Amino acid sequence: MASKLKNFNSHGIREPLTNRIAGILDEYPDGTQIARELLQNSDDARSKVQWYLLDHHDRRDRSSGEAIGLRLFHEDLAEYMGPALLAGSDSIFEEKDFLSMKNLAASEKKNDETKIGQMGIGFNSIYHMTDCPSFISGDQFMVIEPHERIFNGKRSVFSEGAVRGTFVDDCEGLEEFPDQLESFAVLEDIDFSVSYPGTIFRFPLRTKDQAKTSKLSKNVYPAEQVLKMLLKLKDEALKGILFLKHIERIVIYERMEHEEVPTKLFEIEVINAKEVSQERQHLLANLKAHVYPEPTASKDAILEYSVRPIFRLTQGDGSVTEERWHITTMVGNVLTAHAHMEEMTNGEAHPLGWDRSPNGSRSQDR
Repeated sequence: MASKLKNFNSHGIREPLTNRIAGILDEYPDGTQIARELLQNSDDARSKVQWYLLDHHDRRDRSSGEAIGLRLFHEDLAEYMGPALLAGSDSIFEEKDFLSMKNLAASEKKNDETKIGQMGIGFNSIYHMTDCPSFISGDQFMVIEPHERIFNGKRSVFSEGAVRGTFVDDCEGLEEFPDQLESFAVLEDIDFSVSYPGTIFRFPLRTKDQAKTSKLSKNVYPAEQVLKMLLKLKDEALKGILFLKHIERIVIYERMEHEEVPTKLFEIEVINAKEVSQERQHLLANLKAHVYPEPTASKDAILEYSVRPIFRLTQGDGSVTEERWHITTMVGNVLTAHAHMEEMTNGEAHPLGWDRSPNGSRSQDR
């Protein structure tokens, strides 16, 4: 039965998105961590290629700071048409990935032991550098505007700080906001009348004026700082790719203001990718059963994983080197580790999240 009380009104309690994100940024460091989070998310999405591109192009008018003459999704997005970091991969968002982005403090990956990164949490580290990320994935275009100044008010029919929809149907994207879409077509020409076979993020770098009013971060993020981050990622790329499950190629580009075509700064590629992939899949197929074994499993069982990747590293000057690695990983039996831990602590210590029932079986504590 509907309430007939006349002296009461809705008084919903809702924490501003900016407060939530600012709190998350306190826990996620700035710098190379941003690029690593994007790389891990792509690996979790089973991408084979991940690329980064620092785009110095500024589509705004230098005197007014406005994107005069550009046809954008919303005119107030003009301030975000300056220099940006783009990050792309060859995987496409699934519906659960979009849901993860809505849940800032949670993730749809939390119940998947094969995935490390969390799109719902780690992704928010990008707000160290930007106030308004956007991306295309498949036929979807999405803009995230946590301040809710554009997509929540009298000037917009949208709300809740983000807008998502298809740009393909009736060629609406090309008809209504072509310049917004073209800002993603930096590395390659893209036909926006059809679905794009991958994902491209665009992170406009926070300007001095934006930093003054930002409730996410007061840090200005110049292009030089992004370049420093990417060069550090280059130095870490070999070690990073060793522990990824699906990524086979990482490329870093830069496009200067006066250039039309980006310049490749660095590339690392697994030459024998098919062989390495087969070994990785063998490990993943057996890992879960080994880590969470049946009570009757042998305590002496050891899972061994060996792979011999060959890496080709290409520098910005065109020089090429190769590195050959032999990596062996051995995972001991978890039952033995549990028993040893309990013995050393006289039964006082137990693995987190697990409870031993009286009959000797184990059940995961939800």
